[in-house]
Amino acid sequence: MAHLVSYLVSYSGRSSGRCVSHCREVNVDTNLRASKFLIAKADGACYKCHALNEFVAIIAPPGHEVLDEDEGERKAIGEFSSLGWIRNINPDAAQAVQKLSPDWKYARSQTLEGSVYMNHCRACQAHQGDYFLHAEPDSPFFPDQVESNKIRLTELLNVPLAVDYGMMSSGGQVVLPDGEEA
Repeated sequence: MAHLVSYLVSYSGRSSGRCVSHCREVNVDTNLRASKFLIAKADGACYKCHALNEFVAIIAPPGHEVLDEDEGERKAIGEFSSLGWIRNINPDAAQAVQKLSPDWKYARSQTLEGSVYMNHCRACQAHQGDYFLHAEPDSPFFPDQVESNKIRLTELLNVPLAVDYGMMSSGGQVVLPDGEEA
């Protein structure tokens, strides 16, 4: 079973401010690009009905580019990054994620006052917000879960990734399903 070994948490609340049609738009307004990506999977309970679910998160590998909005240029990031509050994503990447997890869908978030891709409970369809999944202690993608080996990864997906995200956790090392370090 693959697992993330460790990572350092940091958040970016910046938005490009321009949301385009989810999944249907070819020219997605992006603040992160990568030539490939991974999907992290973790088990967790729905906050509403407490049903057990398998949640997913997108992981960009070292070498992905992030837009520095202050300087207006892209910079390569030399470590893995877990993404949340995804407002836009290129269609091929969205299709790859939804093939592995049909419960990861575009929906309106009352908390964010906008629409983002997010996990949904299989039992009751309640929205499972990224803050709840990534930033709360004991949540499925919180760093203590990473170190306890409760997170599973897909193989590296050779699908380009272009997203507009609002939250990113970065750092550390990843061990792929075949035991190789990425």
